[in-house]
Amino acid sequence: MRALILSAPTLDELEFVAKGVSSRAPGGPGLFAGLAFKRLGYEVCSVGPYGPKVESVVRFELSLGLKRVCCSAQGEGFVIHHTFPPSGPRRTKITSGAARLLPSQVIEALEVCDPEVVLVSPNYDEVPLEALQALRDIGRVALDVQGYARSMGEGWWEHIPREVARLVHMSDDDGPYTIARELSTKFEALLYTVGLGGAVAFVRGSPTAMPSRGPELEDRTGSGDVITALTSHHFLVRGLPLEDAYLESLDVFIDVIKEALSLRRAFIG
Repeated sequence: MRALILSAPTLDELEFVAKGVSSRAPGGPGLFAGLAFKRLGYEVCSVGPYGPKVESVVRFELSLGLKRVCCSAQGEGFVIHHTFPPSGPRRTKITSGAARLLPSQVIEALEVCDPEVVLVSPNYDEVPLEALQALRDIGRVALDVQGYARSMGEGWWEHIPREVARLVHMSDDDGPYTIARELSTKFEALLYTVGLGGAVAFVRGSPTAMPSRGPELEDRTGSGDVITALTSHHFLVRGLPLEDAYLESLDVFIDVIKEALSLRRAFIG
């Protein structure tokens, strides 16, 4: 099995306010979702622009068997600052960026990787909506909207075209439940995650509350990427109903998160 991830590699700056501790670590959906797909037996490749600030992340991905097929020397590279306050939601700020993918680069990546499933998960604006037109004939596409929520401003959800994906992931970092409910009417399935509160599974706009599982994590970076990749496999490839696909993913979810955190600590060390 092969998975293709459309997303730029990122270098994450992590600031834990209560402890007064800051560090840098590799991040981005190419890493987190890539580890999740790999755990399920996939060969993983990613496409996304990067530059000199994140070349160490690309080498790190490659050392884990996560291939990146495009595109170097396109901007400085994404550096993302995550602030974890003593209470309340994580705050995220893009401090350095990269160029945007072209439709031709997406088409080339599809030809090179020949994936069974595609995950579109921009960090910010590196996967423009027009580039998604190359995926119109691909049936197994999942879309994480975080980059569009960060980069497109008020009303971003109104611009996401209906035909680009069968499964959409949105978190409460991206917007409130009311926006998720509105967006869900445009797609076959939408998973709205709310951290320790679990998730809401929308099927053609109809919501079902889903449980959370596992311990509270100090560093929650990448959780959405992991659960989206796992759920994508069970929903798009295995054909399980969305609720069952999400529940099936929980057994592996914490293991992948712990693996990712351990690898990030090793990178820092």
